[in-house]
Amino acid sequence: MALSGHGSTLGFGTTTTFSPGYTSIGGWGLSRESLDTSTLATTGARTKIGGDLYDIEPFTSSYFLDPDTLATTEANAIDDLLFDSGAVSASETVTITFPNSGAATAAGAAHVTGWNIEDLVTDKLIVCSITTQFNDWPTIAE
Repeated sequence: MALSGHGSTLGFGTTTTFSPGYTSIGGWGLSRESLDTSTLATTGARTKIGGDLYDIEPFTSSYFLDPDTLATTEANAIDDLLFDSGAVSASETVTITFPNSGAATAAGAAHVTGWNIEDLVTDKLIVCSITTQFNDWPTIAE
């Protein structure tokens, strides 16, 4: 059965209460190098083998800006997620809950690698995005 993403959630561990209303939660995947095994005697086309390790790709999620999330005096502010006592925050458990699936989740240690406010435009809601990187392949539970 196919699902839409409506109803999905994204949660960041316990070190922050940052939980905006997400409009999209990015997907993530794996990629690995393709190693060239061609020699001077190879003819026709280069030959390849797969590299040893996969690289886990980061995912980017978007949400509508609530000005209160910018105020460092607010409990739900973005700075609680990005900084811990003035230093860049360490990894914490990030959980993506899939929609209409009971309790299907993908969870694992992750860290934020980027945050931005997108273009400010007349007649358009202000959107922010946050990029997150899993430290290792997340645990996927049905």
